Amino acid sequence: MRDAVAARPALDARTKLLVTFLAVAVCVSTPPAQFWVFGAYFVVLAVAIAAARVSVAVLLRRIAVAVPVAACSALLIPFLPAQDGGAVFEFGGLHVSHAGLLILWNVLAKSCFGVACLVLLAETTPFAELMPAMQRLRFPAFALMITGMTHRYLFVLGDEARRMMRARDARGYRGRWLWEARIIGNMIGALFLRAFERGERIHLAMAARGFRGPLPVEARPLHPRDYGFLAGMSMLLLGLRAAAL
Repeated sequence: MRDAVAARPALDARTKLLVTFLAVAVCVSTPPAQFWVFGAYFVVLAVAIAAARVSVAVLLRRIAVAVPVAACSALLIPFLPAQDGGAVFEFGGLHVSHAGLLILWNVLAKSCFGVACLVLLAETTPFAELMPAMQRLRFPAFALMITGMTHRYLFVLGDEARRMMRARDARGYRGRWLWEARIIGNMIGALFLRAFERGERIHLAMAARGFRGPLPVEARPLHPRDYGFLAGMSMLLLGLRAAAL
């Protein structure tokens, strides 16, 4: 059974990108009060996660990192005065507006769905396939170059930061006192300068080798199964969105 699943042909990275962007756009444009439509979105997402055999633990860890950042921006909105005269609930002296609760729900639901879609895309598509796929879809060349270089050298800078931390700890740093925070500031500044100088050296080396833009990629037509999957998911997602009107 596993051999049959492994031998199943994979979808093209362009198809996954287009379906992911369509799913996020459809979810973001859905009115916040359409709860059943959001439930349908998450059911479709759960089926896709099960079919792709993505670890639920990995998915939840990624969501737990990204979603609270977005939720903090809307956390206080339910406690603001209602501008549209909507219903206001009172809990222990705090006034909570119905419209504010809808906004908070809207931010949480759409953030979870968007992050889960991106994690699903990242877990099922290697980065080496994503970059040529975005290039074939005519993404801006400048953005592609920045994304590729960032992905390549982020691990290098991470290793350099870990070496700096080991050197700091070897000199007796414990981080127990407030005035020791100056050491962290110095490390961040030194890492920024090293990254800036490394970027200049890389740019000069690439220019010396005649680099003028993204690397050429081979034109590759989509397989009929990609067209079928793209058409099916588009009809499903757009049908759910139309039902929310």
